[in-house]
Amino acid sequence: MTDVAALVRGVTDLAAENRRLRTTLAYRERANRKRLTPAEVAEIRRLAETTSLTQREIAASFDVNPATVSRIVRGIYYGQ
Repeated sequence: MTDVAALVRGVTDLAAENRRLRTTLAYRERANRKRLTPAEVAEIRRLAETTSLTQREIAASFDVNPATVSRIVRGIYYGQ
């Protein structure tokens, strides 16, 4: 029975480690989200309206996803 108890303990330890790693990963993903300042949002909208830059080009210059630029321009993010 000692081998079974050791095996159960090992599986329990692995499950705990797996939960810890998942929690750490989820935190890092949330922490890596870029928060834009109101000035940056205004600049993104200005660039989208007054230049021939694509949303992809604007996104690259602000280090955000092109979908973020689209949502900012449409007023889904950061209001209008």
